[in-house]
Amino acid sequence: MKHRRSGFTLIEMLVTVALLGVITVLSVTALGPLQARYNRRQAADLVASTAARAQLLARESGRCHGLEIHKETAGVVSKVTTPGNKGDRLVLVRRTTADCHRAQSDTTNPDPLDPVETVRIPGGVEVHVDTSKNTEPLEWRPNSRIRAGQETLLVVAPRADPNLKLFIRMMEQGPVCVGESATEVCP
Repeated sequence: MKHRRSGFTLIEMLVTVALLGVITVLSVTALGPLQARYNRRQAADLVASTAARAQLLARESGRCHGLEIHKETAGVVSKVTTPGNKGDRLVLVRRTTADCHRAQSDTTNPDPLDPVETVRIPGGVEVHVDTSKNTEPLEWRPNSRIRAGQETLLVVAPRADPNLKLFIRMMEQGPVCVGESATEVCP
């Protein structure tokens, strides 16, 4: 009586493991750009929803609410004071007084801002204000509009590929839109 052995040889197992390794490496390298695009889109949606939340809170509370961009460097989080500089956090702030007409640049009697919440931008993506549109702080009034004549464009881009930009446009009348181009108009 002859016995047949069933099973795989060592060579067959090594070839299978090697093929699985090659397939894994190819799929990881192919999915890298998709992950950057996903993180960029997720960050843009997060920035737009935070802006919409600031707008809603301004209307509900009767106080001005704004967005500040902050950056973490060596474990220390600091406010980005120069428009155009990039940051990896958004801080939703509100004025401590009901006087929304006082200028933030009033150095003799500045109106302090209370942080309401901090939102971290995910996945190695940074955000900054496009200085060609506006250099003023982004702030919503209790009527849920930003300052007259103020249109702000926030730019979201991954650190690894700054050319993959998404633009978040905040219009004076209130809408917040996300688009691929800086010239797109809100619907």
